[in-house]
Amino acid sequence: MKKNLIFLLAALALSGLSACTSESRDEAGDTPVVSFTAFADTGTEVVQANMRTDAPEPELISVSGEFNLEFLQNGRNQVDTASIAYYTWEGQESRVYYKDLESGEVFTQMDVCGFSTETDFPKSVRSIWGNGDYVVMAYNLFSGAGMPETRLRVLDRAAGTCRDLLLTENAGQDQINMLFSGDLLIVYFTDSGSGLPLLRLVNLAAGSLVTSLNLTDNFVAAALRGEQLLLFGRDQSFETFNTGSLTFGDMGNTPGFPILSQGLFRTRFSGDLVLVSYIYQQPSLFFSQPALYDLTTGSYAAGGEPFLPLLQARIERETGNRFLFGNFDADPDSGLILIAYVQGDGSPQGGVVLTDFEANPLQIIPLPIVPEQIVLRDIIR
Repeated sequence: MKKNLIFLLAALALSGLSACTSESRDEAGDTPVVSFTAFADTGTEVVQANMRTDAPEPELISVSGEFNLEFLQNGRNQVDTASIAYYTWEGQESRVYYKDLESGEVFTQMDVCGFSTETDFPKSVRSIWGNGDYVVMAYNLFSGAGMPETRLRVLDRAAGTCRDLLLTENAGQDQINMLFSGDLLIVYFTDSGSGLPLLRLVNLAAGSLVTSLNLTDNFVAAALRGEQLLLFGRDQSFETFNTGSLTFGDMGNTPGFPILSQGLFRTRFSGDLVLVSYIYQQPSLFFSQPALYDLTTGSYAAGGEPFLPLLQARIERETGNRFLFGNFDADPDSGLILIAYVQGDGSPQGGVVLTDFEANPLQIIPLPIVPEQIVLRDIIR
């Protein structure tokens, strides 16, 4: 789970990069002010940088120090607009580290629901997910009779209580994905016999199954937009399922809609605009860029053509530095983008560029870390 990145504990005046053309925009008062959080694993610790683009320097926090991170054999890192979390497991052991980005509150759990002490049947954790209210652990139970059951152990963080429910008796060994929306949990897995995808909707507060969606092999991925579950197909189409009324709704075509992997994914929406990753043809200096796909028209509304080469050229012309770009986050409402950069000369200097879908370098924000993940928190003005 760790990567070898160089951590630069230096002052933020890195090569004077923040000068750029954003100075004149600052004087005119028309440069957007954005708050964001960036994360980097330095190889020795996970560092969080909280930053406003009108502030002189970020607030740096050692996430490793807050969590006292200790990893088991398997694990996953979860970063979204509200939190950062690490879920790690091995056999029946489990550990949870969760931080609310708004309040700064930290939640840790060293053995979810005392699962490691249970000896009634052999069990093995498959994956762990969560949000600010619940921790959900998917596990296999081996009763000795046929296929193992795949079950969910649900920890209600506020009440400190646990529930257990059967997910399926026929889960394949492929990935189990989860999406949360308040008390609603959506679980994705495949049937061990048919290999077909299934979705289970679970009411976490009641600890009960709401409904099941038995899908065809046309299904690729799904995302939540409010109460609507958008189901995307291999035939470049989509349909919606309302998780409140439990009814199917609108359908449409999505030619060229990019889906990186099968299962469930989380993204941002603005009406029918969905934030996606436009993938560059390789070989290229760039892997992906943000784009907005319009579900109404079935086409890109912005970012449907490569713009990172132009952004790179504009920054190099203004600063003399050639940037390489990494992960990003974007706000579909405003069209503002935050994208991580590292200088292309091999020096361990990096930060974040504030830009838009027209590749305007609105502001360059050097940071004492090279961000691996970015969360755009708020558009202040």
